Amino acid sequence: MRSDERTAHDLLEFGADCAAIDCRGRTPLHYAAGARSQVCVALLLDAGASGSAIDDLGASPLYYAARLPSDQEGLLRCLFSHGADFNCRFRYGGWTPAHAACATENHTNLKTLIDLGADFRLSDNWGNTPLQIAVFKENVEAVLCLVSHGASTDSADQLG
Repeated sequence: MRSDERTAHDLLEFGADCAAIDCRGRTPLHYAAGARSQVCVALLLDAGASGSAIDDLGASPLYYAARLPSDQEGLLRCLFSHGADFNCRFRYGGWTPAHAACATENHTNLKTLIDLGADFRLSDNWGNTPLQIAVFKENVEAVLCLVSHGASTDSADQLG
């Protein structure tokens, strides 16, 4: 999806449904968040799009924003200010946005999630915490961020 703010504005002005879903259950907000378009996200939210919309995979727009490899602090804060659930779980695996952020090379999204109140102690379906994902991905900055915020270093997944 292109990040074309003018087109999004015009479509909304002429009555486009900001809650429309595609064959995957994704809304325009899912696509705008995944395309890193804070302006389009804000336009859609202001037009009434749900910040907590969940697609067929159980992913919210916030999940797609959190897993982006670049700093998305403004986008994450915009979604948060419109009621996005920072602890929603991806249907397959049970990852939260914090898990997704730990799987990228960018720890800034994780720090923003924590600052906004995301629970980084939640485990996925296999017992992995975001810290364990960060360690597995060798994401040193995310590990340091989590430990400095009090993440438990002695939790075990289902394999021990």
